[in-house]
Amino acid sequence: MGRYWKLVVLVTGIVVVLGTFFIQTTLANLALPEFDIKKVTGDLAEIDPVIINGYYEDRIVRSDMWITSKETVHLNERSFFERMNDLQFHSPLVQDLYKNNRSFLRGKNFYSGTFIENDEQITYVSLPWDQTNDTAVQVEIAILDKQSKEETLFQLDIPNGEKYFYLYLEQVIVREDELHIAASVSSHFDDEEMHVYSIDLAKQTVTHDTLISDQDSYLQTYVDDDQPTFLVFEKNLYQEVEESHSEFVDKQLMYMDLATKEVVNLDLPFELDEDKIVHLENDTLYLLSLAEKQLMIEGFNLVTEEVLEKTIDMPLLSNVTINNYVMALSGQKVYLTRSNSNENRGAPITVIDFLTENMLFEGTIEPKQEIGNHYKLTFYNMNVRN
Repeated sequence: MGRYWKLVVLVTGIVVVLGTFFIQTTLANLALPEFDIKKVTGDLAEIDPVIINGYYEDRIVRSDMWITSKETVHLNERSFFERMNDLQFHSPLVQDLYKNNRSFLRGKNFYSGTFIENDEQITYVSLPWDQTNDTAVQVEIAILDKQSKEETLFQLDIPNGEKYFYLYLEQVIVREDELHIAASVSSHFDDEEMHVYSIDLAKQTVTHDTLISDQDSYLQTYVDDDQPTFLVFEKNLYQEVEESHSEFVDKQLMYMDLATKEVVNLDLPFELDEDKIVHLENDTLYLLSLAEKQLMIEGFNLVTEEVLEKTIDMPLLSNVTINNYVMALSGQKVYLTRSNSNENRGAPITVIDFLTENMLFEGTIEPKQEIGNHYKLTFYNMNVRN
């Protein structure tokens, strides 16, 4: 028996750890509430594609969760082995993609690569794990034809990849037979650039390398997935006023025509405030902002240069400001909710068609049961299923 004492200690330790985990989880989950989206006006079906990410916190427990029109899912309620699977930490959008394409997506994840899906195919772009500072930067591309189920896999060297040691995927776009990869690349001298690499999928070759920016600054990218004609870049500029503190100076916008590869700097007839949300829909670039119970919309058509300006009253959002709301955009619909709530009356949620100004839905996110005032509900993201 003496020779097995290490094994006995190990097994006992595992049992204690697992037992403690299950007991603590069970006790904590007794207090986890469910939330419901209740209608005030409009069509409740408008909320069906919405997934709200956030966390619930009280004096006992903190639980990451997501809320839909049908359920509340607390990650704390998942089993020990489910939590070991990192898929559980992704939104239902990602989980659906995995579940419906298990064979193709096996071994692929969102930490090292990027997916793009359309009616014809799923495209996965990633960086090979065997890259070192002594080799040219490469990308790996995997494509699943949804109809034939045929899979294609190939690797490509990035142009001038030998002078870079790091590449970060910002955006992946499929337009007709071309794949466009927007990426931030860093050289051995710590210089950072933004490039768009255009790839002929049939020939499996890089046809264009378009330099977007050679400055060390972060660029946010936007594209209309249903009509990928333009790729828009947003750059916010800041000035350091004192140590560890900077102030917003300017917002710059530019776009790349994916067909011609031309890059155009935009000079818009609006003020480009830091807090304005950028959205691209049907060749029109929109800037949206919220203040004083009003949604303000400014638009600029990238083809015709037509200008749009309008203001929409949103009385339900009386306590929502630019600093405490979560917004999602899909098509010409805006989805809005307050980011923090600790009142039983719930957080407001609104869906509006910002072109027709029709209020499609107004409601509240409320706990299904009385949970008192000693809790905090925080939302930090909202997704809309297509």
